[in-house]
Amino acid sequence: MRLRVAKVALPLVAVALLSACGGSQDDTGDDSDTGIPKSPEESYAAIMKAIYAGDSQRVCSLMTPDAADRFIGEMRRWKDAEGRTCEGVVDSFASRQSGPPPTEWGPTMYGQVEYPNQFFAMLENCPKDANGDFQPNFAAVTWKKQDDGWIVTEFDISTGCGG
Repeated sequence: MRLRVAKVALPLVAVALLSACGGSQDDTGDDSDTGIPKSPEESYAAIMKAIYAGDSQRVCSLMTPDAADRFIGEMRRWKDAEGRTCEGVVDSFASRQSGPPPTEWGPTMYGQVEYPNQFFAMLENCPKDANGDFQPNFAAVTWKKQDDGWIVTEFDISTGCGG
């Protein structure tokens, strides 16, 4: 009898634990703070929010390992952050911020996301607006579709806009 209870109880415990690991999801199905974002736009917003909040696990979970490696190098070089890991760089950057993100290069996403095909998307670093002025994004970003969401494959921080 005890063996039969264990055979039934173990799978139920495993299901409960696995469902708890999936993050919180409200009635609307919005898991933008915990799951893989459903669009490149949501991904950009989630990463920017997490960078400035110092949520290093969130930032790094939304990038491939190669993108995270590039992010580490560029944040250390250009954004005056320290650390040898993705999490360390985010923590360092966030600890040096005071107040909300600057509007000139922060969470706002300028320009349009381009889709070369249904599995990839790109955002340039400095798109021009209707007046021909450059509007800087925090980074040029490319994404790939993965598990019904979008994950960053390239995070390219540029040093400025203009030709």
